[in-house]
Amino acid sequence: MYNTVIVPIIKNYAKDFFKKWSHDMSYILGFIYADGNIVKTKRGTHFVSIYTADKELLKSIKIIIKSEHAISERNSSSGKVFRLQVGSKEWYSDLSEIGVFPNKSLRMRLPDIPDKYFGDFVRGYFDGDGNVWVGEIHKNRLSPSLTLQIAFTSC
Repeated sequence: MYNTVIVPIIKNYAKDFFKKWSHDMSYILGFIYADGNIVKTKRGTHFVSIYTADKELLKSIKIIIKSEHAISERNSSSGKVFRLQVGSKEWYSDLSEIGVFPNKSLRMRLPDIPDKYFGDFVRGYFDGDGNVWVGEIHKNRLSPSLTLQIAFTSC
């Protein structure tokens, strides 16, 4: 009889990515705050997941974090959703220290971001969960009014 040994598949990624503030780190942190999560399974495995309907944007994030992980695709009620999931105890720990928690929407707080990276965080958050609409509103007016609307769907 043979013994079965399960060997985990190890994929490369930038393990220290969330240890030091940078423009890229702050952008991706904002994206995770908007459309990502961290999970610790019952078996003790740690995952960081990023979701988006924009596969090309997720490919760009994958390059920035130097990830060899696959991008998976799911169908949802609103269309296709793509996920990049990295199994990483280091990232889980680093993101927890910054302020990302499982079920973050229940207790999310803005992290202490250095001023020079705040704009990158907002851009990442917006890319993950926001939209812009420009148009004319005719409501109770004789002439239309040009309007800019910015929305964050998880606020």
